[in-house]
Parts: sequence; C-alpha cells; structure tokens
Amino acid sequence: MIEHGQDVYGQKHTPLFVTGMNRQTGKKISPPFAHVKRKPFMPGWERDRELRGSDRNYGQADPLDQLTLLKLMHRLTNITGDRKYAAAANKSAGWWMENAQSPIGLYPWGSHTYWNVDTDSGSGRFEFNHVWPYWGQHHEALQKYAAGLWNHYIRDKESGDFNRHAHSHKHAPGSGMEFPWPGSAMIATWAEAYLAEPDSEYVRAITTVLKRWESLRDEEGHLAPCSQYGEWAWYHGYMIAANRLDDWAERIKDKEPELAKRMRDYGCKCDANYVKVADNLLDIKRVGPVMSYLRATGGYNPERLDILGGPWQDRKHYAMKGLLLHERMKRNDSPALRRRYHQAVLDIAEVYMSVNPEVQWSVWGVNMSHAIELMLVAHALTDNPAYLHRADHFGRLAVELFVDEASPLPKFTSHDDFYEIESVTSPSTDLWMLAILDLHERLAAHKRKGPQPAPISTRQNP
Repeated sequence: MIEHGQDVYGQKHTPLFVTGMNRQTGKKISPPFAHVKRKPFMPGWERDRELRGSDRNYGQADPLDQLTLLKLMHRLTNITGDRKYAAAANKSAGWWMENAQSPIGLYPWGSHTYWNVDTDSGSGRFEFNHVWPYWGQHHEALQKYAAGLWNHYIRDKESGDFNRHAHSHKHAPGSGMEFPWPGSAMIATWAEAYLAEPDSEYVRAITTVLKRWESLRDEEGHLAPCSQYGEWAWYHGYMIAANRLDDWAERIKDKEPELAKRMRDYGCKCDANYVKVADNLLDIKRVGPVMSYLRATGGYNPERLDILGGPWQDRKHYAMKGLLLHERMKRNDSPALRRRYHQAVLDIAEVYMSVNPEVQWSVWGVNMSHAIELMLVAHALTDNPAYLHRADHFGRLAVELFVDEASPLPKFTSHDDFYEIESVTSPSTDLWMLAILDLHERLAAHKRKGPQPAPISTRQNP
C-alpha cells in the first residue's frame, strides 16, 4: 500500500491511501458496482444491503473508513521496529486534517462521500461513525471539527435532535435518526476537545445528546435506537456506544465527575434492560444471540433472519456479538450480568468449535477476524488450549481464503478478486490481519509457558 496504494492521481498527489485497488495492476478500482456473492438472509436480498453504490468510495480516499489499515501500519512498526509504516499512517492522517477540512469544520468522510483523488476535492453526504484517533497531531483541526459537529450535525441544540446524515460543506442537519454510533463518536470528539481546551459548550453538547437518548426510553427503560424506529431496541449499537462512553468517561471524570457518571449510566441502563429479557435472546444453542428486540414485549420475529444472523452471516455473525458481550462483561460489575454473559460467550465459542465458514458464499475479513478473536477470548476465560488450536485453524484458513500468489493485497472477500477497505459501521477487509497478529502473540506466549505436545506425525509409536 505504501508503494502502490497512495494517491498518485489528479494534478495534486497526496499521502492519502485509496480505498480500493485492482489486485493485479495496483491501480485504483472504478465503477460499476462490483457484485458480491453473498448468502441471502431474506427473500429478495441478493447483496449486502450495506454495500449499495452510495455506501462505497470506488477507490477514492476516506481515512475514516481506513482506520484499520492505519492501525495495522502502527502495529507493524511496533513489531518490526521499522518506523516507515507508522510514519506513512501518520502522514496520511496529518495531510487529511490539514487539507480536507471544510469551511464549516467537517470532513468529506463517512461511507457516502470521500476525497476524490482525480479531482483533488471532496464534498457530499457526511456521516461520522468512528472515533478519529489522530487529533493529537492537529489540535486546531480538532477544535474546529468539534464545533462543526455541534453547529452543523446537531439539528436542534435544545432537544438534541440529529440525523446520522448531514453535509460536509454546508449547514444541512437532519432529524430523527439519532443512532448510537454517530452520537457516541460525537461525544468522544467533544470530550477530547474539552480536555484539550475546556469549554462549557462541549459539556452542554455531550449532555444534550445524552438527554436526547434518555428521552427515547420507554416506561420500562428500553431504549429506541432513534426517533424513527421506536418499535425496536438495538442492543448491538448500544454496546458500541457504551464502550466509547465508558472510555471517555474515565478520561474526563476528574474534571467533570457528574458528566462522567451520566456517560457511564448510559451503558449500565442499556445492559440492565437487556439482561431482563436475555433468557429469550441469549438462547445460543437454539437460535443464536439476538441483539434486536421489540421494546413492548422483549421478543422478536423468528422469521426475520436478518435479525437472527448466523455464525458466518456477514454483518450479523455470532462472533461479533460475542465479543461485544465480553466487552460489556468486563466493564459492568453486575454479578448477574457477568454470569449470564460469561456463559453466552462460551456458548457462542462452542458453536465455532465445530462450524466452519460457508465457503460457497462470500467470507468476509471481519468474519474471520471475529472468529479468531472470539477463540482468544474463550481461551483467556478458560485456559483451554483447544480454543487456541481453533484460532490457529481460522488464521490459516483466512490466509488461504484471502491471499494468493497473484498479489500481495488480500481479496475483498473470498469470492471477490479486488482489494477494498470497506467500512460502514464496522471495519472489514484488513481486520483479519490484525487478528492474525493477536493470534501470533498469544501462541508465542502460550509456547513460553512450557513444553507443548509434539505434532501427531512426529510421535513415536509405543
């Protein structure tokens, strides 16, 4: 990627990385929208609904969607000692913050828009789903961006109404889609901006979004994901948001203890309400982990396979849910929650001990990554080396599925022969390589603990 994947297009070349590449030529990919062979989860759904043309960058540049690649480069520097990897990641992020910020403080990023490397410009539908970790390089850009979110992403500063979509270059906030992932990314940004330059307006912004979410709870405390979907509770998204809020509450607690408590309370309330209906939703061996439920009944429609998912269903796979449950288990000190989630995580891990990927459909990098990481979690919880062996199996299978001699770039999926950094609300393509590195470190640590059984082929017969 450093040699072939940077922006050498248009009149102005930049250190940005392009989002998708032809694996044979090393050039950026272009439309038309590539077909993805996927397992339909509902009649009529032939492709991943989150890979519409409007959700893709077609080889352009969007560092927010490339965070996994940048993280991988930092990891390689830590492992090899070669600073060129981290330097390339930092240079890309630094150029972006310095050059791509719009007059209203936002950036052309977030799945629907991007930096067009052919025209050396970017503008369009803005969405902010991930926490940006590079603000330390550019404090002025952070303050401008934090103000831009408050002034142009939030529609109503009194009620906290907002929409996950806005516009990167003009005031065009929406209404009624106050989803947890963009909301928590905003809160993290305001918290970081406040810690750098204390301003009561940032405290007001954080408090306003938290109050908005509280207004979406019913009488039993079950939270709606947004105003437009009041029928449902989406615990999956709440866990993502809660983890972010917990992290930033820890950082801000000394200066704003009451605000930090309110941030932590968000996750605790969502956890407590899910646990109340968990017996129906965490019946792993019968239906798998269910994260979306009807607020009125705590139930779900068993015909909605898009809600149930499966061990290898893209975007709905069990391992992803198991990892989120484990994160909440670590962060919530409720004994009842910890017992219930501990059992659920191990039940999910047990599924993966015997079920391999459905290779007749597209296998995604995120599928393999989460399967590997779940095995590592199960090993940490039980000290059973069988989980390490299974993680190793998945790691070797990932290499076989995504890497061949035709190119050093991995395939987008096991069935799609191009490279693309795809990330809507969660990362995909490059994530399995980070899991491979985690696995390598865990195997090395396990080996240092003592002698291991010899491979079967080398054992002598008695």
